[in-house]
Amino acid sequence: MLRKPLIRSRLRFSCLVPPELGDLANLRVLNLAGSDLARGQPRRHPGLEGPIPPELGKLANLEGLWLYGHQLTGQIPPQLGNLSNLKQLWLRGNELSGLVPPELGKLVKLERLELNHTELSGPFPEAFGDLTRLEVLMLGSTSMSGPLPRAATRMTALRTLSLVPTLCVPRDSTFDAWVEGIMWFTGTRCRN
Repeated sequence: MLRKPLIRSRLRFSCLVPPELGDLANLRVLNLAGSDLARGQPRRHPGLEGPIPPELGKLANLEGLWLYGHQLTGQIPPQLGNLSNLKQLWLRGNELSGLVPPELGKLVKLERLELNHTELSGPFPEAFGDLTRLEVLMLGSTSMSGPLPRAATRMTALRTLSLVPTLCVPRDSTFDAWVEGIMWFTGTRCRN
């Protein structure tokens, strides 16, 4: 009995994130996740490339936005700060650069923010102090630098905080108590 040969193929393509996704007004989760570089897996395909379209900021009902593990470039659009219902934002493992937009501090329902394994630079945004529901903040493997502002201590729900060594936590009693309340902290303390 002859069997037909089994042909296996994986599509390997790259494309831009379509700006038309911003027209999907009732969308609650946008999962365009790629390879999970944070777990050491190699990039298997080019995946998504180019900028994150600012039109995604029109998705008023969005609760989860997962665009990790691709080759997205450019800056994070400040329009993402308009996603007032967003609870999870995963942008890790991309080639994003520039400053973290302070508009992300308007995402007051945000519980998880992953910006690690990117080329983001600059200081820790003071506006992040308004993210009082944030439980997980991943900023490791970036080019960010400087001391955290005192506003960071208002993020009292934090249970996991990962910082690149060039971002440091100041040494004083307020920051000491804040770091003590974080279950999993990876980072450095500033030299006074």
